[in-house]
Amino acid sequence: FGGLKNSSFGRGFKAGGPNYLLQLMNIEEITYPKEINNAMSDYSTIKEILTSLAPREVQTWEIAVGSYLYNLENFFQKKDDPSQVTGQENYLKYSSVDKVQFFVRGSEEYLDIYRVIAASLVCKSPIEVICTQSSAQKYKLDELKLEGFTLITASEEEQINLLADADTAKVRLIHTLPQEWQEKAAEKFVSLQPNPVYSSGRLELLNYLKSTSVSDNFHRYGNLGSKSQ
Repeated sequence: FGGLKNSSFGRGFKAGGPNYLLQLMNIEEITYPKEINNAMSDYSTIKEILTSLAPREVQTWEIAVGSYLYNLENFFQKKDDPSQVTGQENYLKYSSVDKVQFFVRGSEEYLDIYRVIAASLVCKSPIEVICTQSSAQKYKLDELKLEGFTLITASEEEQINLLADADTAKVRLIHTLPQEWQEKAAEKFVSLQPNPVYSSGRLELLNYLKSTSVSDNFHRYGNLGSKSQ
C-alpha cells in the first residue's frame, strides 16, 4: 500500500500505480537489459574493486549500471500522466531517500553487493552498508571511499539495534533475516522484504527512491491557459 511513514505497508508502492503489481510477483531476469547509458565514469572506483574480486562479473555490472542510469533519466525522472484529465495533471514524482540501509550477511555474491551500492548512488540516495568486520574485508568494503557511501561494522547481534525507523531510511535486503528482526521491524514499521538484485534499472531502482502522487489542477474556472494547446 502506498503512502509514507505509518501509512505505508510493505514496499510502499501506490495501489493502482505502475509499480503496484511488481510487489506481488516473483520476477526472474533471464536476459540482460538492452537500453543502457554508458556514462559510467563516476563509478570507476567500484569497478576497480569488483575487478579485483570477480573480474568475470565486471561486464554484467557495467550493463546493470548502464541500465540504472538509462532508467533514472528516461523513466523515473520523466513526468508521465496516464489519466490525461483535462485541466488536471496526475503523475508520480520520484525522489531520493534520506538513507538506504543495506544489511550484508556474508553470503551475497560480489556482483550483487556492488550492483546495490551503484544503484543507490545512481539515485543519489546515501547508502549505509552494515556488516561484520569479516564481511567488510571479504567484499573489500573497507577499501571503498565514495561520497554517499558509509560502512558500519558490527556483530550480527548488534546489527539489529541499528535498524532505522521507516521515516528515516529504506532497508535493502537480499536474503531473509531471522524472526527476531521481523519483530523489531514491526515496532518501527519497517519492511524487511528481501528481493533479488536486478540488472534492470526499471526494477532495481525502486529500492532506492520514494514516490509521491501529484495531482495538479492547473485550470482556472475552465480556462486552461498556456496548456490549452
